Amino acid sequence: MIFDIRNVGLIRSQPGGHGFRLCIRSLAVRAGEHIALTGPSGCGKSTALDLLGMTLKPTFEQSFVFS
Repeated sequence: MIFDIRNVGLIRSQPGGHGFRLCIRSLAVRAGEHIALTGPSGCGKSTALDLLGMTLKPTFEQSFVFS
């Protein structure tokens, strides 16, 4: 197992009451698997990769296992 993630997310607030919330409810990636993150611009793909790459610290997490 490379990643086993449950309820990991990030909340960002911006002035004026705007902001966003990204939640990865469940993601398991095993060694040798290939995955793709797809979606429209601004949906959180880069933020999700930053969380997975440990460049951003999650605001909340239930389980984040990286091996």
